[in-house]
Amino acid sequence: MKKLINLANVEEANRFVNLANHFSGNIDLKVGSHILDAKSLLGVISMAVGKTGELFIMGGEEDPSALSDILAFCE
Repeated sequence: MKKLINLANVEEANRFVNLANHFSGNIDLKVGSHILDAKSLLGVISMAVGKTGELFIMGGEEDPSALSDILAFCE
């Protein structure tokens, strides 16, 4: 699944990464030409805050609640 995401500030990035870490599947974030692990707070803060990126979600279908929490951040 591919969705657009825009994390406006560090606090929003922190909430997103915390939710992502509770998700059993893999989540990657592409910002420009960079692809990073969306479960990495340092990576998300340094590369994605204030920018629109593409979120790639793989697996985790057994956890629909966590998936819906993550998708709430998407545009």
